[in-house]
Amino acid sequence: MDERTCRKCGVTKPFTREFFSPRRWTCNACMRATANKWDQDNPEKKAISRSVYKQRVTNAGGGHTSDELLLLRLMQDRKCYYCEANFGDAAVEKDHRTPLSKGGTNDAFNIVYACRTCNRDKGGKLASDFFGWRRSEGLHCRPPLTCFFCESDLADAGNVSLRMPVQRGGAYLPENLVWACPSCYTEKNDQTAAEYLSWRRQNGLKTRQSIRVLVKRSKPK
Repeated sequence: MDERTCRKCGVTKPFTREFFSPRRWTCNACMRATANKWDQDNPEKKAISRSVYKQRVTNAGGGHTSDELLLLRLMQDRKCYYCEANFGDAAVEKDHRTPLSKGGTNDAFNIVYACRTCNRDKGGKLASDFFGWRRSEGLHCRPPLTCFFCESDLADAGNVSLRMPVQRGGAYLPENLVWACPSCYTEKNDQTAAEYLSWRRQNGLKTRQSIRVLVKRSKPK
């Protein structure tokens, strides 16, 4: 296993995401300690930063439900949206694909779960720009996502949709979940995936060619 020696504490540790960010020579523990110390030494600046962020959230508009976040967690399978690292016991953070500072909203289609390292590295970048940056640095990225229904690109916006809606007997299970663009997500509403795809074909809209039949299941209690 590759190792790296932290430039701050001098301790040699395994070169894994548990101990190091891929592009840094300071270990994660030292990075956290430095950040915590800054917060303690600068309470007024920290308060201002939080206030600015809360105001951006308020001004951004939009919103998401607990069910939408549940579907997102199931869809991502406890993996970072950007690097696909397993969360395990690591910190998990909600990220806005399009940052609030660039006009992003709090709607579900703009929210993903990310590891702390990716969330920090992404900063104010669009999700598509961050993927491009990671690829240019030779860092692992999740494969590009496309809408299950119309196959449009989902780098900067996407919802988790139920192929078989709960009210029609569908379950909150990974095999019943697909990524959808905001437009298809809204249009599909409470239709099954097969019904919605049929509707798209009848209306001459771009549509994926085939889908696997999904057996109805009840939502677990």
